Amino acid sequence: MLRTVLSQYANVKPNDWMFTKNQYGKPSVAKEHGLPHLQFNISHTDKLIVCAVLMDNEIGVDVEYTLRPGETIAVADRFFSKKEVGDLMMLPEEDQRSRFFDYWTLKEAYIKACGMGLTIPLNDFSFDLQKQSTISISFSEQRKDDPEFWKFWLFQSGRAHKTAVGLKCMDSQLPIEVIQYKTVPLKEFNQVDYPLLRQTELV
Repeated sequence: MLRTVLSQYANVKPNDWMFTKNQYGKPSVAKEHGLPHLQFNISHTDKLIVCAVLMDNEIGVDVEYTLRPGETIAVADRFFSKKEVGDLMMLPEEDQRSRFFDYWTLKEAYIKACGMGLTIPLNDFSFDLQKQSTISISFSEQRKDDPEFWKFWLFQSGRAHKTAVGLKCMDSQLPIEVIQYKTVPLKEFNQVDYPLLRQTELV
C-alpha cells in the first residue's frame, strides 16, 4: 500500500521506492538514492490502515478502533498528563471513552512525528481539548519543544475509527490543507471527506 500511495505523488514506480530507518525505527524514503523528499507515516488498527504523506516536514499519524474492548480510564491515569486526566474525569462518564481516544491518537501522532516513539514519555506533553473543535499542545520543562511549530487534526474515519495527524512545521504561518483519499492498492484511489472533529486553531 505504501509504495502505491507514494507513487501517486511522484513519478516513481512502486517497486523503485527505497527506505531507511532512524535509530528509533521510524521508516522514511531513502533520499540518498535521489528519490523525492516525501515524508510519510503509517498506522493500522482493526479494519483500517492510514498513511499520511507530505513534502519535507515531519509527520505522524495514528488511527484507533474505538469499539475495541479494554480499559481506557486506567490507561489514561497511568500514561496521560495530570491535566489531561483531570479534564477527562470532569466529563460525563458516557463521554469519557470518546475523549480518551481523542487524546490517545493525538499523543501517538506527536511521538511518531518526532520519530522517537515511546522513548518520549506520554506525560511530558499535554493536549488541551477544552475549546470546542480546537487542539492545542503544551510541554513540560523536560520536553524541549515549541507549541508554535505544531499543527494537529482529528478525524472521524468512519463509524468506529478516529485518526489524528500531527505535523511539525517550522513556518507557523504556512497554510496546510489536509486532503483525504480512500485507497485499495492497485485498484482504487478516490478522494473522501471524513468529518474533521478538531484542528489546531488557525492564527
